[in-house]
Order: sequence, then structure tokens, then C-alpha cells
Amino acid sequence: MKYIEYILYTLFLGMAYFKCFAISKTQIQIYCAIGILIISSLYLFFNLRHLKNIRSLIIAMLIYLFTLLLSIVPSLQITTFYDYINSLLFPLLFLTSYIFFKKYPNKYNLLKYIGAIGIVFAYFNLIRLSTEINLISNRPMQSNAGNTLVAMLPFVILWKNKIVKYGLFLLIFVGCIISLKRSSFIIFIAIILFYFALKNYNGNFTKILKYLLVICLTCIIILPNIDIAQPLIERLEKTNEDGGSGRDRLIELGFNVLSNNSLHEWILGNGYRGFSNRVHFLYGKLFTCSHNDYVEILCNMGIFSFIAFVLLIYKLYAYSRKMYLSRNIFSIPFICCFIVFIGANLFVCSFIHYWYYLPMFCLFGATYALTEKI
Repeated sequence: MKYIEYILYTLFLGMAYFKCFAISKTQIQIYCAIGILIISSLYLFFNLRHLKNIRSLIIAMLIYLFTLLLSIVPSLQITTFYDYINSLLFPLLFLTSYIFFKKYPNKYNLLKYIGAIGIVFAYFNLIRLSTEINLISNRPMQSNAGNTLVAMLPFVILWKNKIVKYGLFLLIFVGCIISLKRSSFIIFIAIILFYFALKNYNGNFTKILKYLLVICLTCIIILPNIDIAQPLIERLEKTNEDGGSGRDRLIELGFNVLSNNSLHEWILGNGYRGFSNRVHFLYGKLFTCSHNDYVEILCNMGIFSFIAFVLLIYKLYAYSRKMYLSRNIFSIPFICCFIVFIGANLFVCSFIHYWYYLPMFCLFGATYALTEKI
């Protein structure tokens, strides 16, 4: 039975990676999503006893899933089963990895190799997509594949070998520059700052200030003089001008949608992809998500799902704090997963529609299981 579970979890990880890296390959993504759903369902059904210690997270996820199910009803004409699975990915990946590493904690060393392999694939995927995008554009264009590289940062922290660790940090840093994703670059800087701060904090701020100075000098003095970084620098300089590629306008439109909601829509939401449909209907804008999980969940699924999501965020934060105070070896990777997650919630809408962070969700659940006895 043990070896069957090893094989199943290996297939599970493979599907998560394939779905993450097969951007633009819809058929592969559909098969992988269904495979993830099947394996996760089997794990959850046969291992319910292992979930008893994370009841608060389970309750939050169940409320979210229930209200998501309700949101499907008013939007059946544009919703597919595949769309629904995409919205289940965080709970499925988190809980399945939690169960596996709860049962086999001695396999934790595999995580850093899983991450290293993922970084290599993510990097080649980034180059592939960036090349394809720029071939059809007369100006440098951003690639969302950069989001996946940032999601690999928590894996890197698991490496004790400093040469490997800092080499992978540098590889991801260059990838963020190539991708031209401002959100990925900002999250990368935040993770590096938190990593050194958490790793070196002992009541003495000298080391933290030293690392902060190095990062500031790199970003302010060195980076602007590197040719490959010029397109990203130009995009960063235009952030106020373009409102983060129109994200400020999308947030404003989200609040406009909410102000026009009836009581029923406030409670149950406007349906799956409700934000996109209402904005298109009311303002004639292109179909797009809000790029912000809080606005998206509140518009699409209503107040109960929003409360569940906030509860989930709070419980993960509280656990992160508790874990760090225990000085557990997995505390920093877990906290970095949390930072990437909440950063992506604000800029990318990662919890609902996007799958760039799938491997990190697996690490999130694994580190939760490996630190639960603190």
C-alpha cells in the first residue's frame, strides 16, 4: 500500500507540474486537472482521520467550496466542469500534500529536489513563452510564466548547500527580469527580505540592515545599468501611470459592481466569473478577472465565501507566526509560501483562476504537515 501511495503522489505531482507548465496546451491541462481531482479525492476519502488537526482550515475551505458550488448555478451557460476544477486547486493540492507528508514525514528531503526540477522546467517554460510572445509583438511583453518561478522560491530555501541555494536564487531573479512581471519582481524582493530577516533575526538588526543595504544597492544602482533589466525598469517606472496595467481601474470597477448588487447577490455573489460578466455588461469592458482574489471572491461568490477566505488567510498567518516562534526548520519555507500566496492574491488572483502557483501549493501543504506538532 505504501508504494502505491508513493506512485500515486508522484503522478499527482507530475500532473500539477504539467498543468502549471502546459500553458496554452488546453487539452493537457484538462487531463491533468481531472487527474488531480481523482487522486486528491482518493487521498481525502481514505485518509480523513489525518485531517482532524486542521479543522479550522477545513471549515474555511468547505465554506468556500460550498459557496463556489452555489455560484455555478446562475452561470451554467458559461461555466464548464474544467472551470470548476480550477477553482478547487488550492484546497486539493494543499490537503493531498498535507496527508502524504503527514503519513511519510521521513520523505521531506525529496521536496528540495522536487523544487529544483520544477525550477528548471519553469525556467525553460519562461524562455519559451517569452520568445513566442515577443515574436508577435513590436515591443517587449510580459510573460505570466514568471509567476511560477517566484512560486519556486520557498523550495529553494530548503537547500542547505549555499552554492546551490544562492545559484537558484540568482536564476529566479534573472527569470523575473526576463518575464517583465512587476508583481513577480516585487514578490521576489519581499521574499528575499523576509528570508534574510527571519533567518538572521536574534534581536540584533545589524545583519538584517546589511542584507537590506545589499538588496537596495542591487535594485537602485546595479540593476538599472544591466541591459536585460531595462524593459522591466521602464515598466516599474510606469506603474503609477498605467495603474499596474489597469489593476487600479479593475478594483474600482469591482466596487462599482458591488454597489449595484442586490441583497441576494451580496450573499451568494454574481456567479462564477461574475465579476468579468458584470463588468462587461455594465461597462462594455473586455472579459477579464479582477486580478485580486478579495474583489473576485466577493463579487463572484458573496460575503460568506469572502469571510471563509479571510478566515483561511488569518489561520495561515497565525500558524506562520506560531511556527516561526518555534524555530522549526520548515518555518521559513512555510512563511515564504504564505508571503507569495498573499502577494499573488493582491496582484494575480491566484486562488480562483490561475495555476502558476500549483507546485507551491503542494509545498504549502507538505510543510504544514511537517510542522504540525510544534
